[in-house]
Amino acid sequence: MRIFFSPCDGGVSGKLILGALMDAGASTPRLGALLAALPGEPGLVLHPQPAAGVQVDWVFASIPADVSISECLTSLKKPVFSTGVAEPVRKVLALFERVSRPAAQEPGREARLPVAALAEIVGVCAALEQLEIEKWYAGALPWPCREAESDPRLAQIYQEAQVMVSPRNEETPVSLTGALLLGALAAFERPVFQLERQATGIATDTDGQRLALRGAIGRLQPESPAGMVLLQTNIDDMSPQFLGRVVQQLMAAGARDVYQMPVYMKKNRLGTRLSVVARKEDEARLAHMILRETSTFGMHIHPLYHRYQAERRMVQVETAFGAVMVKQKVLDGEVIHSAPEYEVCAALAEQHHVPLAQVYQAALGAVEREQERRFTN
Repeated sequence: MRIFFSPCDGGVSGKLILGALMDAGASTPRLGALLAALPGEPGLVLHPQPAAGVQVDWVFASIPADVSISECLTSLKKPVFSTGVAEPVRKVLALFERVSRPAAQEPGREARLPVAALAEIVGVCAALEQLEIEKWYAGALPWPCREAESDPRLAQIYQEAQVMVSPRNEETPVSLTGALLLGALAAFERPVFQLERQATGIATDTDGQRLALRGAIGRLQPESPAGMVLLQTNIDDMSPQFLGRVVQQLMAAGARDVYQMPVYMKKNRLGTRLSVVARKEDEARLAHMILRETSTFGMHIHPLYHRYQAERRMVQVETAFGAVMVKQKVLDGEVIHSAPEYEVCAALAEQHHVPLAQVYQAALGAVEREQERRFTN
């Protein structure tokens, strides 16, 4: 899956997003044909700056102050707009209409959008389609942002679209168009992906401050071919006795392996990292079990892309103390390791009042004799 990721650390606007996508390789002529079909016939002007990024500006054949939502939707019905462009634009316009309702309560009055904002929305959606972006990821948006005082719709977008925010000591610029695009189209996650190229959109705000939006085009790692995942969480406020029971529950519930290791957490508290290897189809069920049975609030999931394994074989051998099941590791048809089952050996040791090691060694001796017998035959 090809993705676009924008951290949004230094603020965001429609122009910054579009500039980054143009820097990533979107085609100016192809965008121009779409933009010419909009009210005002906006023309896209690029200002590439080597080693810095791309700045975008607009020129208009005619300049209507703004357009209604119905006019915007009518423009999208023109044949030049593919479904891949029109549908995301409609999502953005729908979000804009919802947050603009309090200002358009008069009968017959529609929410209206600046023509330049419509051009930015269409330009971004068209560039995403051209670059074959299947999913857009974004970092948390800054809060507070200095535009929120003058335009309360920004806070409404944050709430309506459940935008993830990151507190900032200094106010960072976030435009209405940028918030609309991210709120309607982006997933606020930081994925692990293979980088294809970096891109930067640049702009200058009304105070003359230089702004930049860094972005990246890449591909998400595919599903694990091994069909396995690793669930991991750190725990520092739970009794080790309770955690031991959780390990038993996870193994009984189908985990392939469960292990723990000590870790130092914040404020130098000693904690435990719980790691669970599981089949992909068991991921959600085991994750729910961990959340229910431990004090953790969340966990990381890592796909396991490679798994090398030897053949596992269970055999039964006879000893002076009774039958014992033995787990054998087989590689290239050869038994290279044998391990008697602990629980069986412990029960026999208890029954015959002998040391556990004596039963264990008797089982290993029986395995060796069986292997020698097969070799000589």
